[in-house]
Amino acid sequence: RLQSGRPFFLSSGRNTFNNFENGVELAPGVSADDLQKLVGVFPGPNGTKLFFDPKVIGTDGRANPQYLVSPTTPGVLGQRIFLYGPGFWNVDLGIAKRFAAPGRVYVNFEALFLDLFNTNNFLVGGASNDAGFGVSINSTTFGQTTTTTGGPRNIQLRLLIGF
Repeated sequence: RLQSGRPFFLSSGRNTFNNFENGVELAPGVSADDLQKLVGVFPGPNGTKLFFDPKVIGTDGRANPQYLVSPTTPGVLGQRIFLYGPGFWNVDLGIAKRFAAPGRVYVNFEALFLDLFNTNNFLVGGASNDAGFGVSINSTTFGQTTTTTGGPRNIQLRLLIGF
């Protein structure tokens, strides 16, 4: 199974005059497509996992102002930038063999391997969020993730005797 990542949007936590999220501003020369190319799974400090390239994250844990800034200039509204999180992949394998026994008896042996390679697929946001949730560029944990999707490898064996 190959699947694209879940959508999310970048937020600043700043509200406009009508109390709606003000969005973010892209630094000069940066586009949403440039940011999307920097989304993936990267090793972070102290064993954490990052869903943004570490260069997008500043030294204080917030978004690097060379890429993203909060709209603070009066009269300037930010924009809501939607991106897709890291994609998922998973391999399941099932094998079966039927053996003949004396008479009309047969034996089926089946093995099912769910998540054969025990792949860690990291999510942006919590496991209960379906899609389209905000990620604050002003959070000190911007770009970090600890949530995975799917479970560990699961092996199921079945023996069936038929007559």
